[in-house]
Amino acid sequence: MKALGTCLRIFAALLAVVTLAAFVVPLVQVTVGGATATLNGLQITFGHDLSEELGQSNMLVFKGGYYFGALVMSLVTAVTLVWGLFSKKNGLYWTALVTGLLNAIFYLVFLTHRPHSYVDFGRIVNPEAHYTAFFVAAAICSFVLVVAAVAALLCKDAAEAKAAGRPTIPAKIVKFLREYKSELKKVVWPNGRSVLRNTLVVLCVCAFALALIALVDLGLSELFKLCFGA
Repeated sequence: MKALGTCLRIFAALLAVVTLAAFVVPLVQVTVGGATATLNGLQITFGHDLSEELGQSNMLVFKGGYYFGALVMSLVTAVTLVWGLFSKKNGLYWTALVTGLLNAIFYLVFLTHRPHSYVDFGRIVNPEAHYTAFFVAAAICSFVLVVAAVAALLCKDAAEAKAAGRPTIPAKIVKFLREYKSELKKVVWPNGRSVLRNTLVVLCVCAFALALIALVDLGLSELFKLCFGA
């Protein structure tokens, strides 16, 4: 089980590196007036002038702020996973899990919308743009990365739990849900009459507080007018 977890961690680290490397390959293809140009992730993130490629005379700067977030998440995920292979710090792995999940969410949002939603096409009006196969591959890698990282964590936890004689993470989750269910059964729910009475009490208190604040505000306003002649 421990060997399987190590293999999964190496696989997840490789996927993280591939996802990060996807930012240097064409991710978005743009067509304007019959001319076609491609943008890689770095060009979208930091801006790029496509005037020459598209045969346009005016400045065309393409920027996507959301891609900067995806780039940061990809970078942190790759660094922490690769570093985690040579370090025993669990915090690195948990950081990689969180950032990897956020990166997968970024890609999911991108895929469910057209490039126009997250890329600034400058002065171009209604350009034809679509994601390339590299972009889809990077998105798939980001999702598989999260699955592999979670599986590696469970394998590592199962091996450590067996050696230490403690329950695994899934067993802890099941125990928590069972205890939560048993505690929930002990809750005494109020009847309709109690709910109505308590609601009226809350409304009355809110109305009293509102009236008190209004009176104080009116008094201070009149005092201000009296003192300053406003």
